[in-house]
Amino acid sequence: MRKDDSSSSSEYYSVATPLSLAEPTFEDLAKNEEMEIYMFNTGLVYETEEGERNRILAIQKLRRIAYEWSLELAKLKNITEQFSMEYGGIQLRIFGSTRLGVHNADSDIDILCLAASYITRVDFFSSLYEKISQMSEVHSILSITDAYTPVLKFTIDGQPIDMVFASLEMPLLPHTLDILDLNCLKGLDDQSVRSLNGARVAEWILRLVPNTKTFCSALRVIKHWARQRGLYSNVLGFLGGVNFAILVALVCQLYINACPYVLVQKFFSVFSIWRWPNPVLLRSFEDLQLTYTDGKYLSVWNPKTNYKDALHIMPIITPAYPSMNSSYNVSPPQFRLIQDEILRACSLFQGHNSNSTTFPWSVLFEASTSEFFRKYSRYIQVDICAQSADDQRNWFGWVESRLRLLIISLEQPPLVFCHPVANCFHPMHFSLNAMASDNKSRIYVENKDTSCTNSSSEVNDVAVEASLDDMNSATSAISSSVHRRPSEPQNMNNNIINCSYEQVIARHREGVDLNTKLKVSSNPSSVHHSLSHHRDVIDGRSILDLQSHSAVLSLRGDQQQPFSYVSSFFIGLSFQKGLRYADITPAIHVRHHIHAIACN
Repeated sequence: MRKDDSSSSSEYYSVATPLSLAEPTFEDLAKNEEMEIYMFNTGLVYETEEGERNRILAIQKLRRIAYEWSLELAKLKNITEQFSMEYGGIQLRIFGSTRLGVHNADSDIDILCLAASYITRVDFFSSLYEKISQMSEVHSILSITDAYTPVLKFTIDGQPIDMVFASLEMPLLPHTLDILDLNCLKGLDDQSVRSLNGARVAEWILRLVPNTKTFCSALRVIKHWARQRGLYSNVLGFLGGVNFAILVALVCQLYINACPYVLVQKFFSVFSIWRWPNPVLLRSFEDLQLTYTDGKYLSVWNPKTNYKDALHIMPIITPAYPSMNSSYNVSPPQFRLIQDEILRACSLFQGHNSNSTTFPWSVLFEASTSEFFRKYSRYIQVDICAQSADDQRNWFGWVESRLRLLIISLEQPPLVFCHPVANCFHPMHFSLNAMASDNKSRIYVENKDTSCTNSSSEVNDVAVEASLDDMNSATSAISSSVHRRPSEPQNMNNNIINCSYEQVIARHREGVDLNTKLKVSSNPSSVHHSLSHHRDVIDGRSILDLQSHSAVLSLRGDQQQPFSYVSSFFIGLSFQKGLRYADITPAIHVRHHIHAIACN
């Protein structure tokens, strides 16, 4: 099996037997060129030359900063400076889309900070944080130490950075350190193992694909398709960059000589008939639990021994040890949408006449938002508002991380199905008067706590607004980028009643005017500490209570809100699960072989 020269290894180890060794035909190459031209002309898929230079300069600057920081710590901890300079106490490893070569202008740079044993995680989130925060070219710095994988987020010279940290059980780091060496895992805690996992997964993917050039081209197309169709968000329970990278890598293993156009076509063919929850694997599991970890057990994804793993509905397993399910966030609503969109794309390829001049790429990549209001006559709109960019950034992350629970809870009533969109919109000159009409629902999320310092902080004030008005006019106010608007005076309705959540429901049942503002008290007994677990249904419509210390529940959006930054999510509601493409023929004739691969 051939491998592109730019790959990191001359061999790879696939768990799947190739389905085809066929070389691309003349028609395939013509379609591939057509696809590449279309992708380039979108202006959304590739980074510009200037952007590439800025990325390289930002990474080089970070390397110098990290090197100076390590020397300062070495001096502080009585490590010989000459010894630390010769062997090095710090290394920065790039991973994610930048390492895979599929980043665009909007992609952040994922960096793993590898450190010798004398540098600890406490040092990273204290002294390095202080050093970086004092630099004039650094903005929006955010330290999230209590996350599942602790991360330092900031922007340097306009380049967004996500930096994770791991301190290896080595006195100093050799320049030839191989991140895939299992000895790197010795003595590490779970957070360090997860921090290492991102870089290790990226290296394994590049080693496991037979041709990195065709892999990158196909992955760019699939990621652009996912963004356009509202499927690209790991936080919201859809799939993220690493998930799509693993899926495309498997297709590359099955069709090792195919050009990118054929790989894209086969991507939809293969996964339109994939028998989930059979896992997607790029290589066999490694059973190395105690050999390379100093007797410490590292949890590996195994549905036979772990009941939580058995509940995963779309397992996409990382190739690096310890193997994890990279798509554990996927829940039934998102899974149905992913499957429907794959079937939609598959039907486009099957219905396309190969002898025709062009493939309908514009239809394949048509933004799902263009048909959202036509498909769903009822929907919920979640607006996230703040006065400053920093407040909006922190508040947005907090709310976004909890929307997945809202999506799950919306389907608790029987025969009600939700259809979330992963894309977030930033309305220009946001006005509730312009957005509201007749029979839709809105949840209005308002941040009044400017002291919020990270995405996991408690928020002192949240406003929830459920408007039962039609919002078809909202589409004209949606813009693809953040826009500021001047603050406007708040015209509050004086008819406000202080009451508990239970009293809200009781007052409605007693016939309280729907225009009345209802102040929900911050009594913990009446406000659940969950995004959406506390819910009642009024006239068949949901009133949702978000986690907060206090909340405002409004049944009409009839005044403007004085916020400079507004972001919106949309969740469609319907009485059917999703689309059905009954006319699709079997995508490939080796269904049983695909099933056998999935079961291995």
